Amino acid sequence: MLESIKCGLRAMPVCSSFFLLPGDMPAVRKNTFQALVNARPDNRPAVLFPTINSYRKHPPLIDSSFIPAILNYQGSGGLRQIWTSLEDHILTVPVDDKGVSLDLDTMSDYQNCLTIL
Repeated sequence: MLESIKCGLRAMPVCSSFFLLPGDMPAVRKNTFQALVNARPDNRPAVLFPTINSYRKHPPLIDSSFIPAILNYQGSGGLRQIWTSLEDHILTVPVDDKGVSLDLDTMSDYQNCLTIL
């Protein structure tokens, strides 16, 4: 997955920050994206994760200054290891959005999503 993210980052236009949303998580609500944007600090770069019950979820809003750290990472552990190295820059934003927890990999997941939302 990290290589796919790196490919996307190389193709992405210049921006101040970006959301990292897996394609199998289509149910994240607009309010969640807006809450993350509104919580961005003016005084420092950050990675902002939506949380439910203190658990980090997708999509994080990532300051573009962290793109080199992601692109240059060569170790094991993928993004989880990158987040560990950036822990001092991570902020969390509590949200009330079941969509941040819904991963739709199968038809059953999709059908479950329809009943939840």
